[in-house]
Amino acid sequence: MWLSTRGKILALITTTVITLVLLTAFLQAQKVSFGIIFLIVVLVLSLSYLQLYKLFRPLNQLLENLAPLDGIRALPYDQYQPMFIKSGDEFGHLAEVFNRVLLDMKKLVEREKEAVRDLLEVVDAIVHGDLSKRAPVQSKDELGKLAEAINKMTADLQRAQDEIKEYQRDLEKKVEERTRELQNVNMRLRREMAEKEDFLRAVSHDLGAPLRNILGIANMIERKFGNELTDEVRDRLRRISKNAQQELELIAELLELSRIKTRRQQFEPVDIKQLLQQIQDNFSYALEEHNIQLVLQNNYPVIIAEKNRIKQVFQNLIDNAIKYIGERADPRIEIGYANFNGMHKFWVKDNGRGIRKEDQQTIFHVFRRVKDPKIATIPGKGVGLTTVKSIIETYNGEIWVESELGQGSTFYFTLDKMTVQDAA
Repeated sequence: MWLSTRGKILALITTTVITLVLLTAFLQAQKVSFGIIFLIVVLVLSLSYLQLYKLFRPLNQLLENLAPLDGIRALPYDQYQPMFIKSGDEFGHLAEVFNRVLLDMKKLVEREKEAVRDLLEVVDAIVHGDLSKRAPVQSKDELGKLAEAINKMTADLQRAQDEIKEYQRDLEKKVEERTRELQNVNMRLRREMAEKEDFLRAVSHDLGAPLRNILGIANMIERKFGNELTDEVRDRLRRISKNAQQELELIAELLELSRIKTRRQQFEPVDIKQLLQQIQDNFSYALEEHNIQLVLQNNYPVIIAEKNRIKQVFQNLIDNAIKYIGERADPRIEIGYANFNGMHKFWVKDNGRGIRKEDQQTIFHVFRRVKDPKIATIPGKGVGLTTVKSIIETYNGEIWVESELGQGSTFYFTLDKMTVQDAA
């Protein structure tokens, strides 16, 4: 039966000590000289050392191979070398176990490194938009679960990407179809607008020519035969001339109304304060005649817009306020302004007759006037507020009126700041 390494060492030491004691006693009995005894002792000790060296050599090899494990975190696993210990004792068995563990560790690390490389390749492909790669699942440990999760995520992303591409194709197709429809509608609208323009021009000419002839003939008769005509005839001629002139003006206003949205004018900086002062000067005679106070503020903006159109809006509203203010002791018209939810908000307020509730919506339609016998006698064509509404709508704005009979009226209108930009 083989002794253990520890048993061998103890047996060797015991045998050496006993041998030295017996040999020394024997040599002393034979009266051998001390020098010979010393040499024999040295020889025995040397033989014992050689035996101990043979026993401890596998242990030294094992310790030399295990020494790098003290710095295992800094030393790569592939730098560990297998142990070659030729002994059948515990050291030999320990070396074999260590070699098997080292081999298994190398295989495990290689497998883990390969799995990590596969995962990195898949992640890099995903980053660059390639969703076709999949990570091989080589184990059921954490790396295997991670690979399964990445594969599932990649499959979900690819499915979502395919759905998005399909949706984009459908959307592009619908956009193309809608674009063609809009192009066709725009072409049809342009044709209709051109036809409308030609029609209005023809109507204006066809209606205006006879009226101008009537006006010219009436004026000629009055100039040429005025002294020979009775007062009644001269009065009728003047009424003919006046009516013909009003009809010509109405035709011109209707033609202008039709062009507001189709023929845009030049956009330029418009100082509302200066514009209102000019309008105030234009109406100075009418304001003085009716003793009306026109009140202006100081906070009006400077905007980029069609100057003549904006002037037309204020001019029509102020003209209406003057005409329908009625007989009051302190007639007053106020032009206000406020910044309101991204819109320029203006108002023209008077303390005149007021407007009935049922008339407040219809007055913005062409030829619609307030149904009041007292107002019916006031000159008007029913086109002014319609023109104002059409101009306001070209700037994505709105117009409305708030009024009570006997308490006056306030006409509000807005201009979209995205359409009417503030001047720098």
